[in-house]
Amino acid sequence: MNVFGGIACVLALSGVALAEPVLFHDGTPQQGNSWTSGNFNAGGFTAVDFMGVSMNSAGDSFQSPVFQSFGNAGWDNFGNYGSTSTIAASSGPAFVSNSWQFQFAGNMSDPLNFDLYLFSGSTIEGVFNIDWNGSSFSISSGSASLTRGDFEMAVIPLPTAAAMALFGMAAVGSRRQRSVA
Repeated sequence: MNVFGGIACVLALSGVALAEPVLFHDGTPQQGNSWTSGNFNAGGFTAVDFMGVSMNSAGDSFQSPVFQSFGNAGWDNFGNYGSTSTIAASSGPAFVSNSWQFQFAGNMSDPLNFDLYLFSGSTIEGVFNIDWNGSSFSISSGSASLTRGDFEMAVIPLPTAAAMALFGMAAVGSRRQRSVA
C-alpha cells in the first residue's frame, strides 16, 4: 500500500470526509482452485449501497461467490450469476467506506481487466477500471457503460422461482378455463 492509500484508508475509516472518493488495493492475492484478490478498500463515498463488477478481458471470469470478506456487516452477493460469470453484484447497508475481496476463476498469473461500479440507489458514485498484470493491481478512473439495472437484470433466476412462476401461470390458466365453462 502506498503512503497516500494508507492515509486515505485511515481518514476514510475514521469517518473524515475525503475530497475525492478513493479505491485502493492493499492485500495479498491467494491462489487456490480459483484465486482471491486480497483486500480492496473504498472510502470517501456518500452512501454506496450497491456494487457491480464487469469483466472486460476476453476469456476471464469471476468465481462465485465473487465478493467476499466484507469489512462492513450486512453486505453480501446480490443474486445468482452462476458459478463463473463476467458480471456480478453485491449489496448492503449504505457505506462511506468498506473493504472486500474479489474471487476469480483461473490462475492468478494470468492478466485480467474489469470495471467496478459503486452505486447510491441508481446514482453512480464511482467507476474504477482495475487491471491485474499477473502480479499486481493498478486502479484508474473508469467510464460508465452499465447501470444498476443492468446488474440487477443479469441475475439468473433461481430454479424454484421459475418453477413457482410456471405453477402460478398454470393455476391461473385452469381457473380461467373453469370460469368460462
